[in-house]
Amino acid sequence: MDYFKTLRNNNKICSRTISEDHNRLFCSDFSIRFVLSGSEGYNLGRRNLSIYPDSFIVLNKGAQYSTNVVSDIPVQSFSINFDQKYVDDFVDGWRIDDNKLLSDAGSES
Repeated sequence: MDYFKTLRNNNKICSRTISEDHNRLFCSDFSIRFVLSGSEGYNLGRRNLSIYPDSFIVLNKGAQYSTNVVSDIPVQSFSINFDQKYVDDFVDGWRIDDNKLLSDAGSES
């Protein structure tokens, strides 16, 4: 079962419950992915990673990867995909001087 929602700020939330899946994918947004139950395998180039409920993976925009799920019990996963404008605004918030941020508050570019 899949649940997918695009928020007003264009960030996306995805929740999946699957028992078997093999996908080759391209990450179109900066993404943080969690596994809530079971495990999900990720292949990034030569690196193979298994994500469990106590861990997560962060994928940069443009990352090519594949996933692998084979389980007797359903695997629940959750991801947050951040729109590039949201990421840029976040980075600017760390880079720009506090006084500049406060003086620009309320003005939209």
